[in-house]
Amino acid sequence: MSKGIKNANREALVKTLINEYAPQNVMELQDILKEIFAPLMEEMLQAELESELGYSKHDQTPKATRNRRNGSYPKTVRSKLGEVYPQTKTFAKTFPK
Repeated sequence: MSKGIKNANREALVKTLINEYAPQNVMELQDILKEIFAPLMEEMLQAELESELGYSKHDQTPKATRNRRNGSYPKTVRSKLGEVYPQTKTFAKTFPK
């Protein structure tokens, strides 16, 4: 999302996060953002993998490619929020590690 784009739900989302987590200082706020960032990153990685392979995770139809979801490895994502560890670890045979 660009800095100039306004999201009508942003205020409601911020209020919900503050009410739900009740951060007391900036460090707690950063921890909340880091906690939320990991699942978002997981979803993005899964979408990227599905796009790269051309089929969804449990698709049973014949594939047009020999590339498969055939293994896993630990994933660390370094960001401005620090290191996060998405739970998604599946990778395709030719997908970059």
